[in-house]
Amino acid sequence: MPTTDEMSHLFYNELGGVVGSSILSSSDPDLALFTNIQPSGCVSSTYFPPTPDFPQAL
Repeated sequence: MPTTDEMSHLFYNELGGVVGSSILSSSDPDLALFTNIQPSGCVSSTYFPPTPDFPQAL
């Protein structure tokens, strides 16, 4: 999957994340480098305007 930003690159390319799955299901040993990993959701300071597919920005 092509990535367009640093968080996507970290999730998919570096930590073995899969679309629609929690990062906690990855077996990548580098996850041990992080603390307080949440099972779902993402918080970002990047603003994404609402779209028909995602009508409400959190």
